[in-house]
Amino acid sequence: MSTQASPPMRFAFVGDIYLGPGEEPWISADIPDLHRDLGVDVVVGNFESVVDGTEVGCPHPGKIHLSTPRSSLVKLKDMGVDVVSVANNHIGDYGPKAARHTIEVLGEVFGGENVFGWSGCPVAELAPGISIAAACFSETNPVTLDDESRICAPKDLQQLAAHRSASDEKLVVYAHWGEEYLSLTAPNLRVRARALRSGGAAHVVGTHSHVVGAAERIGGFSATYGLGNFLFHVVRPGNTRMLRRTKQGTVAVFSWDGTAVSLDEFWRSEFDENLNLRVRKIARSTPGSKFAQMHLRLPDSLAGWSYEASLASRWFDLGLSRLIEGVERPSFKKVRTVLTQIGGRRSR
Repeated sequence: MSTQASPPMRFAFVGDIYLGPGEEPWISADIPDLHRDLGVDVVVGNFESVVDGTEVGCPHPGKIHLSTPRSSLVKLKDMGVDVVSVANNHIGDYGPKAARHTIEVLGEVFGGENVFGWSGCPVAELAPGISIAAACFSETNPVTLDDESRICAPKDLQQLAAHRSASDEKLVVYAHWGEEYLSLTAPNLRVRARALRSGGAAHVVGTHSHVVGAAERIGGFSATYGLGNFLFHVVRPGNTRMLRRTKQGTVAVFSWDGTAVSLDEFWRSEFDENLNLRVRKIARSTPGSKFAQMHLRLPDSLAGWSYEASLASRWFDLGLSRLIEGVERPSFKKVRTVLTQIGGRRSR
């Protein structure tokens, strides 16, 4: 990778993308021109699905399966999404063969060098001197794949950040982490963000929660903990109040001047049940609710307890409603996570 200075540019990160199992309603949806509307040169998104999964693979037992037909990808490209990460917990929904097929098809549409976050392409170069790396963290329950289609993990980030820091190249981390449907930031995510900063990352941008989270700036470094959904076909009913929150997302816009990368602004994205999408600039300097932002400033002990209480409440609120409606089988994943959080905090 070259370290030659490059012309100034702007680039944006959008959140989770799943276009649905069929072309409709996506193929007729009203969408923006992201490059024009955001004023950016490159748009990066998290492609949280398998392509043609039902045709090329076998559903992995015990999980939700997301599959998108390849015919839906062209419109995503046309709206301005240029680079996609596959470092998430749904790339393995239909097994290793389907994961390899997904990476190949995405490469045909977006270019092989623009499909990143896996063993064959852990990093995508945005311009000489600046790259992005993606990783999927363990709490998202990713499926283990073979070496040919292995998605990147946190240990890969450490090596990538250290290498680029030593060569004075800038690296922005796209992290798939945290808990679903929870806008508060887990204390351990803040620890991870600071560790990535110390390891050489210029900025950190998070996905996976499906709702908008908080963000913070530390000097020239920023951590955006959850972008929410950018475009995500609703795969099941359940708690309708919660589902309304999943139709909103955040777009984080950065600028690169050839030597330094900075977080410029946030935009709000919102879509309806037909995947019609709108984006608008946020006047505030941070996304998320005031409560989510205030939670970041709490003392560690109080932040830990409030997060654990919110996690338990969210699990009962959303999980119990799904069980009652018969759309989800019983699961103790969230209870286990609460206990892990409590145990981890008490051990410090």
